[in-house]
Amino acid sequence: MDKFRKLKPRLMIPVSDRPPAPTPIDAEIARNNGRSVAIEATGENMQASKTAYTPSLSEIIDQRTRENGRLRQELDHKQSKLGASVDLLEELRMIVERLQQAIANYQMRTTLQIGEAR
Repeated sequence: MDKFRKLKPRLMIPVSDRPPAPTPIDAEIARNNGRSVAIEATGENMQASKTAYTPSLSEIIDQRTRENGRLRQELDHKQSKLGASVDLLEELRMIVERLQQAIANYQMRTTLQIGEAR
């Protein structure tokens, strides 16, 4: 019975409340215009975020409206490509069926000719 007793969950106590210091990987991420917790927590980035420009509601609406229009165009383009792909696939299926039928006919004819030759 001792094998099956419940283990008490243990809480992991963090070593520090502070975010991790940037590592070489974080530096590589930053060079590629990426973001990580360590990069965002540097004093320089914290100060920059406090003074960053906050767009007005009308600017945000304009930006989102433009983005929405671009995304709709992209969706239309993807859907038209998908439609063309579906059409191509259907044509290829018909061609494969015709080829399979042609092979079956050929095999049947050659089998009949071999049987008649005997």
